[in-house]
Amino acid sequence: MITKTDTIYGILANALDREAVEKIYVIKEREKI
Repeated sequence: MITKTDTIYGILANALDREAVEKIYVIKEREKI
């Protein structure tokens, strides 16, 4: 899910859903923890 605030857009996902969290890391091009 993507949400808009006054200044940015945020990407949201269920933090307990490992697959959803991994997809966000891929989208944001971040290293895995």
